[in-house]
Amino acid sequence: MRNKLLKQNARNTGAKTNGFVDEKKISAASMIIAFLALILSQFKPIYQYFESAEIELKLASHIQIGQSLGNLILMPFFQIKNSGSSHGYVRDIGFYIENTDLPNIQKKIPVQQYYLKPTTISAGQIPTRLPMGDISVATGEGWEAYIEIFDQPSPLILQEFSVIQAAVATELLPKNKTKISDELYGKISSIVSRNMSWFKEGKYRVLFVLREDPNDKPIIKQAYSFTVTTQDIELLNEVTNRFRYGEFIVNPPKTQNGFFSRLSLIHDSKDIDELYRRYLEL
Repeated sequence: MRNKLLKQNARNTGAKTNGFVDEKKISAASMIIAFLALILSQFKPIYQYFESAEIELKLASHIQIGQSLGNLILMPFFQIKNSGSSHGYVRDIGFYIENTDLPNIQKKIPVQQYYLKPTTISAGQIPTRLPMGDISVATGEGWEAYIEIFDQPSPLILQEFSVIQAAVATELLPKNKTKISDELYGKISSIVSRNMSWFKEGKYRVLFVLREDPNDKPIIKQAYSFTVTTQDIELLNEVTNRFRYGEFIVNPPKTQNGFFSRLSLIHDSKDIDELYRRYLEL
């Protein structure tokens, strides 16, 4: 009976027998099984390969558009949600804007920073801003903030801004004056006109490109349109007028920076693809 059981065990393990089990072959088989188990342990469970993040983007109905010494600032309110089954990330946000009435006006502008846990932004309030970095969104959760989109000024323009700020401070603060000289205001107006010359009234289209990694394909390409009226441009010019009193430069603003424009979602996939092509060309 014992030899019969040994023979049966040998057949099951693939070992030859003359009434006895080949222990060397059993040991080799055990090592192979252990090695395979070690290899497989380095991989995620099979079900995890079918999990993925499902990132969704929604913008508030209006976008705020303002300026800082002629440097255009766009402020949409972002709502990012993850309805997928795994953690999601947005590590890169691209932005493109064009004037449909003036085809030569096309710009790619970086997303620079966002407001920390905003509720509302009222006149005179200076909320905390953070540099735009990785956005991490757990399953079933969301991330929302006002974001600021503007061109990073060149070193020359930054130096120009510093000189202007120092000059305004020199004229207003020590002497307790309410407004700067006409000469200094003329210099500021000239800078603003030069920097804002491209932004005119008309219909605009914008594209947001979200990526999990800057080198990856986009996970979201979402486009909107909005209109800039003559009255809107006048509101931007009013910001320039407030520079005369040091507002937005050395004094807190007493008026809103710029204007709000209603966003309309673009659904046509051909239009979105065309905007994305132009975005890549810049």
